Amino acid sequence: MILDQEQAIRQDFARSTAPAWGIVAVRRLVSRTCPHHVSVALGRAMYTFLICGFPRSGLTWVSRFLSVPHKSMCLCDGLVRARSAEAFWFNYTELSWAKGLDFFGNAQPLNLLLLPSLLAAWPTATVVWIERDLAQAMRSAAKANLELDPRHWRQLQDLRDRHCADYDVLMSYEELAREDGIRDLWDSVLPGVPFNRRRWEAFATKRITCSPERLRGRDTSRLRQLIQAEAPEHLELAAQLEKFDPSPGLIVPQ
Repeated sequence: MILDQEQAIRQDFARSTAPAWGIVAVRRLVSRTCPHHVSVALGRAMYTFLICGFPRSGLTWVSRFLSVPHKSMCLCDGLVRARSAEAFWFNYTELSWAKGLDFFGNAQPLNLLLLPSLLAAWPTATVVWIERDLAQAMRSAAKANLELDPRHWRQLQDLRDRHCADYDVLMSYEELAREDGIRDLWDSVLPGVPFNRRRWEAFATKRITCSPERLRGRDTSRLRQLIQAEAPEHLELAAQLEKFDPSPGLIVPQ
């Protein structure tokens, strides 16, 4: 049954379609030793996760929603400040432990470019792919004056397909607007934490806004070092994705 499900998912990706996926567990093709991909260090358990998706797929909203006070930290721009994959994990897990948190994640389009290196450095991280129809993502980007060259969109599509065996959870973009979809995502990356319905209700009516002008002059030297060290073949694509970095984003009513 699992093999059949995995084969069906691979076929969906190969056809580059956007089926109405809910949450689907995908068997990682490398060995996993812990049921919820938990790492243990310094005597404490740390659950880690990476949320991947095309630009304009709700990743920033997800990062804010999954940053639960006293429980978890989920960044939307964590890769901007790291010079290597190892430094990324070390710095932020240390910060999470210092804050008394048991969960750390990063939700960022750049995760896709660096996924092999990120998993090599921290193989127990749970990987989530949020699938938004590519044409919809392109139209949304253009509407926000954040256009990306078509060849870069194709590169992202190719990377999505190439890394499909690494996704532990698949979720459609449309599921972000449904409580049952968000509840399943929550349970997948925050196991053992009771679902906060009031938090969901508060976030369900909000969206993220970002002013490109606020990104100008930002120091991205560490990000360039990271890409050069871990995925130099994607330097040009990474430079283009910087314009989608939502770190100055504000949560506002719909």
